[in-house]
Amino acid sequence: MNKLVRAFVSFVAAVAVAIPVLSFTLAGTAGASTVTYTATQSFTPPSSNFAGASGGGDGWGIATYNGRVYNVFHHQSYFGLNCHNQSDASNCWTTTDTGTSNLFKTITVGGNAFGTSGKVGLYVDQSTGYLYVYATQVSNLQTGVVCINLNAADTVPNPTCTGTNGEPPAFTPLAAAGTTGWTTGNPYTGTITPTYYQGKLYAWSPVNGQTAAAGGGGAAGSGHNTLLCYDITTQSACANEPFAVSVGTTAGTNGDGSPAQPTTLVGSEMFIPSVWGGGPVVACVDLSLSTPGNCAGTWPQSMGVGPSSMVTPLLDSAGNSIGVCALNSSSTWLCWGLDGSIQPTPTGLTASVLTAWQWTGSPVVVGTRVFEISGLGGSNPGLVYCYDFATNAACTTATGHFPFTVANTTSTYTLTADSQRPTCIWINSDGGSAQIQNFDALTGGSCANAPVRVFASSFVEPYQACVPTAFNTISLTAGNIATSPAPTLSFTNGNGVVIDGPYPFNTSGAHPTIDLTSLAYPTPINLSTQAPLPQFVLNLTPGTSGLGTVSVEVSWSGSPLGQCSPGYAGPAPATSAASGVANTSAQFNGSVNNTSSDTVTPVQFCYSTTNFNSGQCTGTTVTAVAGTVAGSVTPYSAAITTLAPSTTYYYELVATDSTTSSPLYGGVQQFTTGPIATTSPVSSLSNTAGTLNGSLYNPGGNTFSAVNFCYQTTSFTSGGCSGTTGTLGTALAGSSSPSGTAYSLALTGLHPGSTYYYELEATDSTTTTTLDGGVQHFIAAPVTRTSAATAVGDTTATIDGSVYNPNSDTQTAQFCYAATAFTTGNCSTTTGHLTATAVAGSSNASTTPYSAALTGLTPGTTYYYELVVTDTTTSSTYNGGVFSLATGPTATTGGALNIQPTTTALSGSIYNPAGDAFTSVQFCYQTTPFTTGNCAGTTATAVAGTTTGSTTAYTYTASSLVPGLTYYYELVATDSALTPSVYDGGVQQLVTGPVVTTAQAGSVTSSSATLLGSVNNPNNMGLRAVDFCFQATPFTSGNCAGTIPATAGSTTGTTTSYSANVTGMSGFSRYYYELVVAPSTAGGPFYGGEDTFQTAGIAPTITSATITGTPTVGQTLTAHSSGVGGAPTPTESYQWYDNGQAIPNATGSTYLVTSADYNQPITVIITESNGVGSAASATSSPTSNVAGLAPTITSATITGTPTVGQTLTAHSTGVT
Repeated sequence: MNKLVRAFVSFVAAVAVAIPVLSFTLAGTAGASTVTYTATQSFTPPSSNFAGASGGGDGWGIATYNGRVYNVFHHQSYFGLNCHNQSDASNCWTTTDTGTSNLFKTITVGGNAFGTSGKVGLYVDQSTGYLYVYATQVSNLQTGVVCINLNAADTVPNPTCTGTNGEPPAFTPLAAAGTTGWTTGNPYTGTITPTYYQGKLYAWSPVNGQTAAAGGGGAAGSGHNTLLCYDITTQSACANEPFAVSVGTTAGTNGDGSPAQPTTLVGSEMFIPSVWGGGPVVACVDLSLSTPGNCAGTWPQSMGVGPSSMVTPLLDSAGNSIGVCALNSSSTWLCWGLDGSIQPTPTGLTASVLTAWQWTGSPVVVGTRVFEISGLGGSNPGLVYCYDFATNAACTTATGHFPFTVANTTSTYTLTADSQRPTCIWINSDGGSAQIQNFDALTGGSCANAPVRVFASSFVEPYQACVPTAFNTISLTAGNIATSPAPTLSFTNGNGVVIDGPYPFNTSGAHPTIDLTSLAYPTPINLSTQAPLPQFVLNLTPGTSGLGTVSVEVSWSGSPLGQCSPGYAGPAPATSAASGVANTSAQFNGSVNNTSSDTVTPVQFCYSTTNFNSGQCTGTTVTAVAGTVAGSVTPYSAAITTLAPSTTYYYELVATDSTTSSPLYGGVQQFTTGPIATTSPVSSLSNTAGTLNGSLYNPGGNTFSAVNFCYQTTSFTSGGCSGTTGTLGTALAGSSSPSGTAYSLALTGLHPGSTYYYELEATDSTTTTTLDGGVQHFIAAPVTRTSAATAVGDTTATIDGSVYNPNSDTQTAQFCYAATAFTTGNCSTTTGHLTATAVAGSSNASTTPYSAALTGLTPGTTYYYELVVTDTTTSSTYNGGVFSLATGPTATTGGALNIQPTTTALSGSIYNPAGDAFTSVQFCYQTTPFTTGNCAGTTATAVAGTTTGSTTAYTYTASSLVPGLTYYYELVATDSALTPSVYDGGVQQLVTGPVVTTAQAGSVTSSSATLLGSVNNPNNMGLRAVDFCFQATPFTSGNCAGTIPATAGSTTGTTTSYSANVTGMSGFSRYYYELVVAPSTAGGPFYGGEDTFQTAGIAPTITSATITGTPTVGQTLTAHSSGVGGAPTPTESYQWYDNGQAIPNATGSTYLVTSADYNQPITVIITESNGVGSAASATSSPTSNVAGLAPTITSATITGTPTVGQTLTAHSTGVT
């Protein structure tokens, strides 16, 4: 791979942080064991604030690459890609680059548009510059991965990958068309938070109302509630995807919201919180399996109540993942080990320290710190939360502590770790003047002011064979670096936690240098180059003129293989996960990505039952069979059928670059043949009952005649329990996954305080062997329960509980309580906690009730309490679980009821267990936000309704409201007999509506038009009918006669467009219309206001022209038209012709034939015109030639003197 593209040194500094400009130098000759690698970075501080979207939408997640910040507009029916330069927050592209009037690019593939989900994530392969985004093809609703080449010239308006010359395809479908939750009508659903793991990009595809699909089938498989997967290495869909996700045996159908909760990756395990008919769960998928499937242990786990928004890693004080915690809708954190075992929740982990909201992304982990964001919604700025597992408290900085407000934003969405600055975190939000921001995870300040962190191993080629044997030196060869104080070097682990140092640089030479071989490391340094280790943290002090350009030179000792040379660009081998694993057979897999002209042969697999380092296999070698070449990638495989059952195998792709005679090693992979039995920890444990768990890995499909749990109260070694010494119980088979079939056995009648030992045993009738899963144990304990409080007043209450103690253990009991929430077992460490002696009541069936009467409580306050029992018999403390009570009185502002455009009913309630008399109970409301207790708007007396228990409902019907406005309101109660005397219910808000708008008609023709309008329905009111009222005469709003059903179109936010097509209208005529909405409930209808339009005119038409009359000199001819049409009515004009020649001034509808026309044919052209379009004409057929008249004479006369010599003259009269 081209190291100039892939490898980088990541700096985040107390100085300016910049985009690296890298150079590389390889010192020594071929075969040398030490190379010197030089990287030069230019430090330009990144802008901390970005304006974000430049029209077209807003992004959800972001990705950084090559000095730029990219985001993709979410929940859209098009694919909008936006880009900003990190250095100054300017837009990357001009409108010339995008080819539109927008500053973002619209991505299509083959002319097909793609829609984006509500939580569209981005992943950039830093080695290639390819951006991968999960999206759905709009035309057929098929979900897959779109690839964009970020190295393409800015002038390319649609820079999708080409699928040629080693580039991935522009679009790779990953599930069957139509099996996605995303639609143009609900683009908020779809795939959730794409996650990268070891060369593959996974995305959870929740689909509300559908069951969990079985998985498999690739682009023809179901995407309903499955895990989709794209293989970046092979540039194709992952083998056997989509992958099934186990959500429990009583799951039913998916009930996730829009959008669903984000997934969280911990190590190789992806945790998926989701809601099902059988209840909310946290599922776990192990991505390290050849076919990802259910994690080992007891997964999925129930959330009890609905999930809130996130699952976070459970870390130890060094930042190592030991489990996960999930926040449920009761704002309670529940924690489990990676095997699904219940773990105590850290006392400092509360919803006030770490929380999230519906639109949040996955948490970001930096060292021992976990970061999450809560957008709050609406116009509210977001809050960044941080919990530090090392201190068991909210994270702190030099200037304060988390959470902190993200200024100049609204509805913040995600936190994203910078790909080049490991402590830099980016924020993306819905709106505000700074939608995109960044901050340093350790200081809370700008990313331009953090320690310099160098991933030294990023210099090394990413092959197992290239892991260095030692790092030798690190030098600062350029830069304006102060030497007093001297620069220092520290080491961190993969979690960013400092594990060694600091060590000062030697500044006596030409450049500050540290000899890494001379350091006495108290902690072993992990040399793995497949993770970003080791991390060198450099603390540099800039000189007087700033730090300038800094060069870092690192040398190390390692393999002389050609593929290990920095900048190596030859064939890239890779060993991939085995497939088809059974009891005695499996298929090895691998590939060679060869973008060079080198010849690679032979290609083999070497395997062994003993683990080995890459390039050092001494086991069995088999020939690899080449598969179908995809671009520059050739897949290889080898099917082995002679393996030993229940055995772990290690294997590696081994090849030779015959052009350079260099060996190539793809890295060591492993798998285990079956069958294997595994005993897992107990679950659902009480003092008398528990569920034994285990699993059976059976890839070969062997037949098992018996699968049992054997258990007893004395310890035994694996295989040493039997029906004689212990008890056998038939194991009940549960859910199956690629990792095996779960088995369980529910036990009852256990002895409290007793230790039980158990093991899963399976009899394999195929091989006539018995499999033992390993011994586990647990202790049954007495049961302590806290119960609901009684006799709650304003300052008093009685709290209750009970203890089931069948063995009559010696016990003492007390209640611990506080006005601050705490988790079970942690009351004693809660600030302000108090204790009260638990008074025992009369025992019944080994159960003793306990109570404590509390006095001196503060009115209107929530108290949390727990029964705590100390059992001296078993030397144990048992906690009954945390309950809460609320002293009276408390006011609660409820939601608005029956919201109309101008009216609504405000609601609330007063909890009044002591029966106090209130001086007044009012609602206060206004159109500007206010904090509780500070309303200055309209006040109105609240009307008391029904009383349930100690709570009375109150309402007030507000009228004369303004449609479409947001109103803020609060219930305020005054009890003059108490201190404090005023009780505020908390601020609520409502938006009046729906707001109906009639819009200008579209697509108007001479006979048809599309009526348009919209309904802003912020409260999702049920609408019985949405119609257009339409007629040809004017009307006032609400007084129209005829109706046409309206068709709903797209929805943006809470506004839905409506339209109706009208046909059969007259041309050049005016029509009037109005959008009318009828609600399903009382009230309405609601009117959008009258609008009008005029139909288009119709161009004139004429079918023919004819002539009547006799074509004889002296006769009159008349022109006639037929088939005349048009709107408005056309006017006619005429032109008469004599033998094709226009007759001057002959432009009337009649024509008198003259002698000049004799023996010539007559025609006429009639022209119709009305100002619409072109005039229309018709020419008549010619008449016969004009005839003359027969001669006539009336008389003949002679004039002159009839005398010889005189001339006589003849005269005629009446001659024609």
